[in-house]
Amino acid sequence: MNLLRRTAGRAMLLGLISALTMVIAIILRDEIWNNRTIALVIIWLLGGFFGTFGGVVALLLWRRLFGSRHLALVRGLIFLPAFIAAGAMVFYLQTGWQSGFELHPEHPLRSVLFGSVQTMAMFVYTVSHYMLPWMAPVMIAVGYALMPRPEA
Repeated sequence: MNLLRRTAGRAMLLGLISALTMVIAIILRDEIWNNRTIALVIIWLLGGFFGTFGGVVALLLWRRLFGSRHLALVRGLIFLPAFIAAGAMVFYLQTGWQSGFELHPEHPLRSVLFGSVQTMAMFVYTVSHYMLPWMAPVMIAVGYALMPRPEA
């Protein structure tokens, strides 16, 4: 329970820092503040929040498979892909919420599965435009500094 409580607090902090990095990226790009940019900030906020929980699960799995060796080192490296996966899921849900989750009447499960994969892949493909050159290293450093250690 202590790990869950520490993770929740750190998840809020990592979500806010992730959103702040997106705000900085929007300002640096001189983008106009509109519904799209606000949605990006929300996706980064929730991606950082839920990515923290995904990262802790990955760290627990790492500890089980490889022991505690290098666990502290991989914290930051695990946060970035966990953030991207969580952000892709948030993007999928946000896109579906806006467009109405249209399902194929004869194959609803297949349309959910492949529609979600396609939408999430679109997010993963386009995220590099924001993550490079500076945001990805910042997210790795912040993940290293703030991801909770499962063994503590």
